[in-house]
Amino acid sequence: MAEPRYALVFSVALALSGLAAAADPAASGGNGEALFAARCGACHFEEGMGSNVLAKRLGPERALLAQRDDLNAEYVRLVVRRGMGMMPFLTRVDVPDAELEAITGWLTRQR
Repeated sequence: MAEPRYALVFSVALALSGLAAAADPAASGGNGEALFAARCGACHFEEGMGSNVLAKRLGPERALLAQRDDLNAEYVRLVVRRGMGMMPFLTRVDVPDAELEAITGWLTRQR
């Protein structure tokens, strides 16, 4: 019965990240780093659930997405839109295409 708890945690994190983006003009302006912090940080910063899962699956050196240099833009888009493992898919309402492109560009260092 752990799944409903994770769904609740994710829903709260997503709601909070949306509020953070709405409150931060830089986050809504297309800055990939700020958007990553607002939309993804709750799970993918240090000690976030996503980072902890990645550390177990890939090792701690590859757990923090912001520190990786091996991410492919198409793969990032695919995982965000379709989900993977414990990460649910995120719709265009959750993360609009323009924001996803800014986040993807920043994560893949296509700035």
